[in-house]
Amino acid sequence: MAETGPAAPDSWFACRFDGPMNPGGENHTGRERAATYRQLLTVSPHHFTLPSMERIRGTCVAVDGRGILLRGPSGAGKSDLALRLIDEGGRLVSDDYTDIEDRDGRLFASAPPEIRGMLEVRGFGVLRVTSERSVGLDVVIDLTSADAPRMPASDKLEILGIFVPIFKLAPFEASAPAKVRLAVRLATGGIMQVP
Repeated sequence: MAETGPAAPDSWFACRFDGPMNPGGENHTGRERAATYRQLLTVSPHHFTLPSMERIRGTCVAVDGRGILLRGPSGAGKSDLALRLIDEGGRLVSDDYTDIEDRDGRLFASAPPEIRGMLEVRGFGVLRVTSERSVGLDVVIDLTSADAPRMPASDKLEILGIFVPIFKLAPFEASAPAKVRLAVRLATGGIMQVP
C-alpha cells in the first residue's frame, strides 16, 4: 500500500516539508532539515531485538514491484541512483536505512517509521515523496566507484539466513538505472546469463 505526502496528484515529490521535522510549518533551512533527518536516522539504528528483523544501511526502491536494496557508504550515490529510478517509474521504499524482515522465508524491506516517505536529495534537502510501505527484497546492489568486472561470477548475500542475489555497479554511469533493471531480471529469472 502506498503512502503519499503533500505532493500534487501528478507529482511524486513535494519540495516543502511540513511533517514532523517542520512542526507548525516553520521555515527551516535545508541544512537544519538535513541535520534533523540524520538525527532521526542515528537515534536507534539497531533498536530491533526480534531475530526476524534487521536494520541495514541502504536505500530501497521498488521497480515493477521488485525490491532493490542499494548499499554503499555515505556519498556513494544511493539517493542519486534511487532518484533516477524513481524518475523512471520506481517508488521509494526507504532512504539511507532499511528494515529487513523475514516473513515465512521471504525477505521484505520497509522504512524505519521515523523516515518513511523521506528522500534526501543533494542540493534540495529532504523531500517527502510517494513511497511504498513494504516490498519483497529481490536483489542487493553494492555501489562502487571502481569499474565492475566485465564477467563477474554470480554471488549471493545472506540476510537473516536467507540468500539474496548481489551485484556491483558504478552508480553515476548513465546506464546505471538500466543495469539495475537488468540485475532484477537476472535475479528473478527474467533473463539468463550466458555461461
